[in-house]
Amino acid sequence: MRRWLVLCVATPLLIATAEARQFVIAGVAFSETEIVDARGIPELDGRASIMVTLADAATTKLAEGAAKLGDSNATVSLDGIVLAEAPASAIAGPVITIGGRPNIADAEAIALRISGKPPIADPLEEEP
Repeated sequence: MRRWLVLCVATPLLIATAEARQFVIAGVAFSETEIVDARGIPELDGRASIMVTLADAATTKLAEGAAKLGDSNATVSLDGIVLAEAPASAIAGPVITIGGRPNIADAEAIALRISGKPPIADPLEEEP
């Protein structure tokens, strides 16, 4: 009788897959390397927005994707969850602002998930 030893090598892969994120604007997926910066921005009403800056090549890719949608609405989604919706004709890069987050902590967490890195230091920000 033969006995088999089965090692589960899929588990680390599943963990890595679970960590992979999918950021999509107007039906076009963007990798973390195509995101120059993403940051949470506080709004005057206590809510927050997310400002995403795309690399030049990603801006071109976004324009092509939005053009294919014509007058239709385009969605912005992260991991399959819709963050915003706007007319495709209104979407242009390199900076995309996603509004309507309930607070700055939420916006900052989503921005980090989008870019995979902390925001670039702002030279105009005061140091503590």
